[in-house]
Amino acid sequence: MFHFEKNEESRVPLWMQLRNRLVYLINSGHYQPGDQLPTIHEMAIDLSINYNTVSKVYTSLANDGYITSKRGVGAFVNGFDAGESREQADAIEQALDECIAALTDIGLSNRDIEAAMRTRVRKLEQEAGTYPSHE
Repeated sequence: MFHFEKNEESRVPLWMQLRNRLVYLINSGHYQPGDQLPTIHEMAIDLSINYNTVSKVYTSLANDGYITSKRGVGAFVNGFDAGESREQADAIEQALDECIAALTDIGLSNRDIEAAMRTRVRKLEQEAGTYPSHE
């Protein structure tokens, strides 16, 4: 298991702290493509974190392409085709983290931020003609 310390004073939610740590471990090479991560249950117990929190982290990592989860088998680190892909992924994550921090600073919850992003993306797609309008 890897080292992880919860920062109780941080404005960053615990699940995001853990997610950021795992992204760092993947990007730094601690976890190599094909490596199996600890199970959600193992990680929850080892780090004394709620199972649902760890599950949310794994879901987020899978949605962002860092890992692939296979039910009943485990979660495995995905490989990057080139360094450029890793750099792009890092740039995207940094931009999103900055956006989330700015929206948190003006009082939005994570749920509010997610809903606002979804609404904004739909509006941009409608303006571009790539999302069906519900008029």
